[in-house]
Amino acid sequence: MMIDLNNRFYFRAFNLFLAAMLFQNCIIGHKKFTYLNRKENILVGTIGTVTFLTFFGLILNGVIGNNGSSIPLSDNRLKNIQSNNNIKKTAYKIGNTTLIISMDEIQSSKADCVAYAANPYLQSGGGTAGHIWNVANKDNRLKKEIDKKYPKIRNKVRCETGSVAVTSGGSMPDVKYIFHAVPPDNRKNGSYDCPGRIWENDGQLLFSLCCLNCLIEATKLECKTLAMCIFGIGIYNCPSEPAIKILIETIKNFKMNHTKNNLEEITIVTYRNEKNFRILDKTCQEEGFSKILTK
Repeated sequence: MMIDLNNRFYFRAFNLFLAAMLFQNCIIGHKKFTYLNRKENILVGTIGTVTFLTFFGLILNGVIGNNGSSIPLSDNRLKNIQSNNNIKKTAYKIGNTTLIISMDEIQSSKADCVAYAANPYLQSGGGTAGHIWNVANKDNRLKKEIDKKYPKIRNKVRCETGSVAVTSGGSMPDVKYIFHAVPPDNRKNGSYDCPGRIWENDGQLLFSLCCLNCLIEATKLECKTLAMCIFGIGIYNCPSEPAIKILIETIKNFKMNHTKNNLEEITIVTYRNEKNFRILDKTCQEEGFSKILTK
C-alpha cells in the first residue's frame, strides 16, 4: 500500500514512527553495548535521550506548527492565510486548489485577480462596485480604461448580465486584473439589461454563468490566486443561500472538468457577514471538501 505523505494523518503518523524508532535505538539500544562500562552506558543513554528529544521537538514543530494548527509549516500559502489574526477564515482543499472562506472585504484582497459584482454600466455604484472603484479608480485610470475597452452596447449597458469585463487592477495594490462580473438583478424593477424578479426564471443560470466566466478568465490569464465576493446578494437582491450553493457547485464542477489550470487559491469574501460565512462553510462540508484550516 502506498502511503500519501501529503495527507496530514499519515504525515504525522510517519514522523512519529521515525521518532519511536530513534527512541528505541538511542535510549533502549545502549543496553546491548555490553563492552561498555556503566559510566559509558550512561553517557550513551544521555546522548540518545537528548538526540531523541531534539528530533521529536523538530517533528512537533513541523507537523503541528504554530498555534496547534494541524498543517505542515512548509505550506507557505496556509501560513499566509493564518497571518491576519483579526479576520475569521476557514479553508478547504478541492483537488490542487485551496478554497478560502474569509470575512474580509473584497477591496482589501491581494490576489492576482479580484472579481466583484458590477453593474452593467461598468461604473461606480453602491455595494461592492463602490468599494472597488474607491480603491481602483484613483486618478480616474479605471474609468478611462473601461471607456476605451468597453463601449456602450445599448442604452447605458457596457457588459451584459452573466458576462465578465476584464481590466487591469487599476490602482489596487498587488492586483493584476479586475473582473467586473454582472450578476442578475433580482430587484422588483430590475435594470436596463435585466427584468425584475428574474431569479426563479433565468436568474440562477445567469448567476452560475457569471461565476463560471470569472474562473475561465482567471485560467486564461494564468492567474494563481482569485478573490471574489458572492455576486448579487446585496443591492441586486439575489437570495443568499441558493446563490452560495450555486457558487460552490460552479467552482467544484469547474475544478472537476478543468484539472489542468494555474489556480492555486480561490478566496470567497463575505464582508464580515457571519451568516453567509456559516452557509459557505456548511455548503463546503456538504460537498465533501477536505477542511484544512479554521481560525
